[in-house]
Amino acid sequence: MRQLSFASVILTVVLTALISASGALLFLAYQGSQKALQAEIKLIHERDAHLLQRMADEYQSGIGRLTAEIATRNDIRSSLLAGDMLTIDMVLTENLHSASGQQMDAMVIASDDDQKVVVNNSSLLGLDLPLQDYTSPGFSGRNWDTLALRHKGTTYHFIRFQAPVISPRLGEVIGSIYTFVLLNDNFWLLSESLSISGASAAALMTSEQLLGIVESDELSREALLSPLREQPIETLPRGTKQAHHLRLGNKQFDLRLYKADHSLETLSRTYNHNLWAGAVMVIAIAMLVMLLLRSMTNRSLVRLTRYAELAPKEASTPAFPTDRFTEFNQLGKQIEAMLKDIRAQENQLDAIFHHTPSAMFLKSLDLRYLTVNHQFEEIFGQQGISAIGQDDYHVFPTDEANLVRESDRKILSTQQTQQNEYKLTTRQGQRHFLSTKFPLIDDQGMIYGIGGITTDITDKVAAEQEAQITQMVFEAAAEAILIINPQGPVITNSSFSRITGLEESKAEGFVIAMFRDHPEIEMALHESGRWQGESIRRRADGEPLPVWISISSVDSSDQHTRYVAVFSDISELKAAERKLEKLAHYDTLTNLPNRTLFYDRIESSLARSIRNGKKTALLFLNLDRFKHVNDNYGHQAGDQMLIESAQRISQHIRPGDTVSRLGGDEFTVILSDLDSTDGVQDIARRIQQSLKLPYRLHGRDLFTSASIGIAVFPDDGKSTQTLLKHANTAMFHVKEQGRNDIMFFDKELNAQAEARIQLESSLRKAINSDALFPVFQPRFHISGQQVLSAEALIRWQHPSRGMIPPSEFIPLAESSGLIVELGRMMLEKACAAAQRWNQLSKKPVSVSVNLSARQLHDPGLLDDIRIALEQSGLDPALLELEITETMVIQDMDMVINRLDSIRQLGVNLSVDDFGTGYSSLIYLKRLPVSTVKIDKSFIDDVPGTDDGENLIKAVISMSHSLNLKVVAEGVEHTDQLTFLRQHQCDEVQGFLLAKPDSAERLEALLSEMP
Repeated sequence: MRQLSFASVILTVVLTALISASGALLFLAYQGSQKALQAEIKLIHERDAHLLQRMADEYQSGIGRLTAEIATRNDIRSSLLAGDMLTIDMVLTENLHSASGQQMDAMVIASDDDQKVVVNNSSLLGLDLPLQDYTSPGFSGRNWDTLALRHKGTTYHFIRFQAPVISPRLGEVIGSIYTFVLLNDNFWLLSESLSISGASAAALMTSEQLLGIVESDELSREALLSPLREQPIETLPRGTKQAHHLRLGNKQFDLRLYKADHSLETLSRTYNHNLWAGAVMVIAIAMLVMLLLRSMTNRSLVRLTRYAELAPKEASTPAFPTDRFTEFNQLGKQIEAMLKDIRAQENQLDAIFHHTPSAMFLKSLDLRYLTVNHQFEEIFGQQGISAIGQDDYHVFPTDEANLVRESDRKILSTQQTQQNEYKLTTRQGQRHFLSTKFPLIDDQGMIYGIGGITTDITDKVAAEQEAQITQMVFEAAAEAILIINPQGPVITNSSFSRITGLEESKAEGFVIAMFRDHPEIEMALHESGRWQGESIRRRADGEPLPVWISISSVDSSDQHTRYVAVFSDISELKAAERKLEKLAHYDTLTNLPNRTLFYDRIESSLARSIRNGKKTALLFLNLDRFKHVNDNYGHQAGDQMLIESAQRISQHIRPGDTVSRLGGDEFTVILSDLDSTDGVQDIARRIQQSLKLPYRLHGRDLFTSASIGIAVFPDDGKSTQTLLKHANTAMFHVKEQGRNDIMFFDKELNAQAEARIQLESSLRKAINSDALFPVFQPRFHISGQQVLSAEALIRWQHPSRGMIPPSEFIPLAESSGLIVELGRMMLEKACAAAQRWNQLSKKPVSVSVNLSARQLHDPGLLDDIRIALEQSGLDPALLELEITETMVIQDMDMVINRLDSIRQLGVNLSVDDFGTGYSSLIYLKRLPVSTVKIDKSFIDDVPGTDDGENLIKAVISMSHSLNLKVVAEGVEHTDQLTFLRQHQCDEVQGFLLAKPDSAERLEALLSEMP
């Protein structure tokens, strides 16, 4: 029968009774308070259900009206009749990116001949959803329906509205327009639900999938995602969870709301407080009982522990002193007997261990030496230092210690004996050793250490290595080696047969033929003992074999001279030379002449024109929006477009003309031996028309066009460089005028280009002078009384033109690449100015600097930031870098990685001009930014317009839900400031409070602040 402790039983009974009584009383009081809250919660639920459904109906109605309005636009109807899908694409893109189109995620127009245009908003970027497969040209009536699209393992839920496109002349349906609204992560729908219901968190779901969620903390998220009970209202400790059925399209969705309510939390806190009080009383009683038991047994335990600690240290095992408890006496005697047995076994092992001629050792589980014999210390020990207690890194060099420890770990993992050969450092230098190691196992089968015996086998290893090394080197050589002995056979390695295909018995004939074909070999060997050169030999199949041969004479101890010939196959090298010759003159992608061959061809054409008195026309061609194809469909699609474009251009030139690819998407066409320029424009027009035809790439039709500049010899230039420059100038003027056109060079174009070059030259000089300087516009707390930050803005005081506006020279800096150097200068000056005013200011005031797209992609950006901070001494937390939405969308993954690296420096980040780009919640959630700046164009619309006010409120609410600060730019009127205060905007900036000015004026302003 199992024996129990009386004290333990009494303690358990008392604790159980006290806890049960306290819990029963608290539970009754807690239940009564809960029922009073349920009735009120139910009434609120019914009211919310009505308001939420009305909000959803108005949401769909507004989108439906906008879709119908787009379907009646004349440019849509006329373009659909004409089959101009590119114009439709542009119109739909413009509407989707407008303020009214932000609630729509995609639009599709299907013509009656089943041509389709699909335009996605930023929320669908990168998803590549086949929405065109869910449309048809037939019209089934204006209606909403619901669509669930499974793509790449994720289900996307849309509501879809269809409207007809009717011909303005015939009154018949010529197509349909579809609007898709993505319910996944639909921030507008969720935020409106929060606003209407007063909830703190909301989630939109189907029966199988979570579509979107806005939560205030982790607790509310867990509450929303937990399974629903049978009732639509669930009371939680810190609030209530409500379930509503929301009809969207032709399907009902589940909308869950979480409302914070601390009534139940208060009840629970009171209940827990009383429960803890009871628990403290029970624990106090238990502690008294435990102290009583401890005092009765403590003295005997101390005596037993002291004996166990001191007895092993004595020279002989002492007797255990008698205790008043029988059990402790028995345990002490058993410890005494065990110590005596251990001492006897140790004496036996010690005699074996220290008299073996090999090095022996024992290691612990942490691979430290527990003991080593005298021979180990003699071989591996260091003068005056014992190996005991050390690990292998204190005995051997690091690389040797790693090898030793690797075999030790194998023993610990496999618990099997291991035998290894090592090259270890000893007092006499490095020696070879055979080490046998074995696990030490206790009575329970557990390993507790490693034992080993190490024997010196250096002499044996040296003999084996010396016998093998010559043969290994000889056979391992990649080159063919022949040892030519005038008094014996020719000896070869395996590479001879591999390279020539000849058997070793044919080597003598190979050597005779080589000496016969190259009589200079014997002369060189006689004079200098060495010859090397190139030779053409024959393989076994008769094919030519180009080789590089090196022959040297070797004198041996038997007074006979032998020769060692080494040769290698250079067939691939010869083929590579021929391939490089082609690569040097032709483009590897399109097989067109490259820049080098272009210069050769045009120089020849100009020379013929001079001799024959004729003209030469140079067409400089650039594909329009080619970067858009690369960025959206990948470089493989871009390369295929370049290949097909090269083929199309080549189809429209004469046999004696040349098409070249200079690089990227730039092509040139040389039209030689012209009597006049009458046919040049016709050729250029045919080329341009062929390039406008659709490109069928990766299962879809892609479109491009061409901008073509033309320069004629000798009218527009008498040298290749001048002609190329003028054709390029004409092409760039086409680009500036809207692309997709042809233009001949004239002097006015050249004057404009020269003016641009001159302004660029002045800008380069200004970067290294004081002509470019920063001014600072303060950012105020929403109260308007305290400066929190200042934005650095660049100005240019030109020596002759005066003040040049940034709108004129910033685009020039972007296109010329000077923006990186310009941004570096602004960063350094802004940090230096901020350090000065923070030394004078009572409170820290940060500085914000704008980053350009080129700066963000510049590999030296992080170094520029570090240098600016180090030179100025500015705290990184007082520097904020501003980026725009467009910069992020272009290469999101790369940009996010770069922004994360900037944040690791301690620098803050903000999104500038928010609302003018894609305004996507998806990417904003991923960006490591702390601030959102609303563009001035939106501030101008408030107060006074419902759309403007709702947009500002939505941006503030969205940003705050993501823990982002909101700054309003361009505040110029008092009523704007009042509106922003009412809706909890954090900071403001604009002429109402302060204009951009010098750092000195800002320092004076800061000194006046309280």
